[in-house]
Amino acid sequence: MYGERIKKIMDVKGIGNKELSEKSNIPLGTLNKIIYGDTKNPSLDKMRAIANALNCTLDDFIESSSSSTDFYLLAAHHDEPVWTDEELAEIEEFKKFVLSKRKK
Repeated sequence: MYGERIKKIMDVKGIGNKELSEKSNIPLGTLNKIIYGDTKNPSLDKMRAIANALNCTLDDFIESSSSSTDFYLLAAHHDEPVWTDEELAEIEEFKKFVLSKRKK
């Protein structure tokens, strides 16, 4: 449940299990159990640590029918303070591409 969402955020942010383990101070084995669903109800402290390490909120771990989280995750890599019109157009095209791959 939570693990799939955590893994998706990790993939978007380019963070692997080992790096997340180090950033969250959660042992790798424990983290893997959360990510792969062996731990069904992880503690709130562990989930907060994971969220902090991924620079996201606990709400981001909850699946929703809204796509707003997906756009938030996409925007998380927009570190450059100023985008050219051409770059913004490319970002919009990429968002359309990602949306087109969703199951309908």
